[in-house]
Amino acid sequence: MKRLVAGVFVGGASSRMGQPKGLLPAPSGGSLVERTLAMCRDLGADVVLLGARPEYESLGVTVLADRFVGIGPLAGVESLLRLAATDGAVALTCPCDMPYLPAALLVRLLESAPEAQAVAVRRADGRVEPLLARYDAARCLAPITARAEGAARGESGAVWRALVDLGAAYLDVTEGDEDALSDWDTPEDVLSRSRP
Repeated sequence: MKRLVAGVFVGGASSRMGQPKGLLPAPSGGSLVERTLAMCRDLGADVVLLGARPEYESLGVTVLADRFVGIGPLAGVESLLRLAATDGAVALTCPCDMPYLPAALLVRLLESAPEAQAVAVRRADGRVEPLLARYDAARCLAPITARAEGAARGESGAVWRALVDLGAAYLDVTEGDEDALSDWDTPEDVLSRSRP
């Protein structure tokens, strides 16, 4: 079985939230990022943080520096794949702001389309969750690096576009699973999307 390396995105500016989203209290206890890291560890993953934010240093988790600055989350994907490709590992990317993301969905993502070089989660309405994806690191590193180099020159750095380039497969979630993919981007989201 291949080694699993999970990268949790924490590098966003959180400008709409006004504070680092991953440090918000998770409904189940701890912070959102701690919850996500624990789920990934429970899957047997080595975990890293994607995006350098000093607020997360106290977690004691390795932070991968972006080789490409200013291109958004694609830089984090590229850094994670570079780390994971050294021994042919599988790479899993997760956002830090999904308070109800179930571990079972991550298991399904890891098991889905084993022959595909990349798999991302797709909502019932067809929208893709590009930061919730699995990559065969060795096969995906060169195309993702090329996309990141292009983004550094001003081309699109959208992760969803990189997934299209890779011919990614998609794990479709049903409408009943949509709540599991809700994220907290604003204080209003925390209030309106919190479960009783």
